[in-house]
Amino acid sequence: MTKVIAIAAMIVSVGCGAGSNELALLPLAPRAADVVTTGTCANTPEDCGVKVCVDCTADAPPGTEAGCVAAKCVFRCAATFHKCGTECLPDSVDSCGPSCTSCTSPPNGSRVCLSSVCDFTCNAGFVKSNGDCVPLSFSISY
Repeated sequence: MTKVIAIAAMIVSVGCGAGSNELALLPLAPRAADVVTTGTCANTPEDCGVKVCVDCTADAPPGTEAGCVAAKCVFRCAATFHKCGTECLPDSVDSCGPSCTSCTSPPNGSRVCLSSVCDFTCNAGFVKSNGDCVPLSFSISY
């Protein structure tokens, strides 16, 4: 049994984590508990492989969703997360969208990240105008 676990660990560490540039890195040393079965694998996230079946979800990095593509574990960023370097980070004003941008706002405004795009809202009494927050004023003429 020890040999099976050692072989499985070697196969998993070599075979997992490769894929498109939207994939996060898989830790190099899988736990023995990740090995599900040996034999025929279903090639689902919970049962991925060729002869040694691994549970990809057990070591999924934070902010990712595990998958099994071509009998290999892959990790795509989950909804509301984006790839920033080798991590999947939640959309926030400090790391917005795939460019990992820190959002800014003009004076009298507040920065926001909406649908992975930086924007801003204006404080009460101010309105957006040409990328600024300008005072809302009313002029009544008779």
